[in-house]
Amino acid sequence: AHDAHGTPAYETEFKALSMDLERGTDLPVNAEAAAQEVLSAISTGRTTCVFRCVGEAEGFAIVRPSGLGSREVRVGDRLRVEVPPVGAATSRIEIGGAGRLEPDGRTVLATRPGALLIEVWVLGPGAVYGEAWRPWIIPSPIWVKR
Repeated sequence: AHDAHGTPAYETEFKALSMDLERGTDLPVNAEAAAQEVLSAISTGRTTCVFRCVGEAEGFAIVRPSGLGSREVRVGDRLRVEVPPVGAATSRIEIGGAGRLEPDGRTVLATRPGALLIEVWVLGPGAVYGEAWRPWIIPSPIWVKR
């Protein structure tokens, strides 16, 4: 079955990805308290979607200036994206919204107020032939303030 985006189907996609909690999030031993912490992480943007068929996201980080919340930066701030190795594959950073990628390919400049999307994509085999860029690590948006 096809979904709105074509193939593969949503069910297949969901089996290939995971939702990771932001580094440093410790879950309580109590299952109910842990469930509340997971819901809090999701609702406050402290999660990252990872397509594990590409590789683990261990070592991924967005290093941002301190002073605001973990999901906030100011216009003019620069963020450093740390990308884990992905074997022989080539990766790149994709930017959406309120920022732009600097020439070094790993630094992001917050350019205006709004949502800043920072994603890591990898070059992999195409569906029929050649190669195609595919999402690998997709963290929650960062909010850019004045």
